[in-house]
Amino acid sequence: MRATTYVPVGSGTEVGFLKFLQDAEVPVHLLIQRKLGKIQGVSPFSPIKKRSAVALVHPDRTDKVVVYVKGAPEIVIPMCKTYLTASGEQEDFNEDDQNGVLAHVDGMAGRPLRVLSFAYAEMDLADWEERVGSSTPDRALEDALINDNIELTFVSVFGLKDPLRPKVTSCVKYARDSGKMGVRLVSGDHVSTAKAVALKAGILSQGDLDSEYAVMDAADFRQ
Repeated sequence: MRATTYVPVGSGTEVGFLKFLQDAEVPVHLLIQRKLGKIQGVSPFSPIKKRSAVALVHPDRTDKVVVYVKGAPEIVIPMCKTYLTASGEQEDFNEDDQNGVLAHVDGMAGRPLRVLSFAYAEMDLADWEERVGSSTPDRALEDALINDNIELTFVSVFGLKDPLRPKVTSCVKYARDSGKMGVRLVSGDHVSTAKAVALKAGILSQGDLDSEYAVMDAADFRQ
């Protein structure tokens, strides 16, 4: 039984995470209440950055500000200097460790799952206020992330199942069989996720993968 009757609304991804926590009997409605009025700065998600971030005063330690980052693993993981162990300790997160996690992400994305990474950093409130200075809190947060001067700690990757809607495959087949319509998939997800979804929907076939242009990430497409 869920710990609350609170019904999450909003983006499918956010709602999925909140329902996961509710199914684990985490009182998300209380956690949301605790952060009200404590948010210091926000860096919203964009297709270019592929990450979002929020800075807020720690609910229990008012002299601390915590920055939480969520986004594409290939973006978030290289930003991290340490990782959080199962026992709650922080250890160095070297390049080999990062590549190991990214290899695991590729496997998750190919299933296909929508994979997101989570990381955080903690600093003194005085340090945060100094960073803001004459800037705005939102700008100070984004500048710190861009300039790599926040010591982020990697927490986890999380895979969400996003099944095809009914009739997608039959509609794609109808369009292709007509000989008059080509179907392409444009996605903000990991390239392995997009490829697996395209294969499942019939947009691509295994034979199409012989072409180097069958699947491209955005940077290659723009070039």
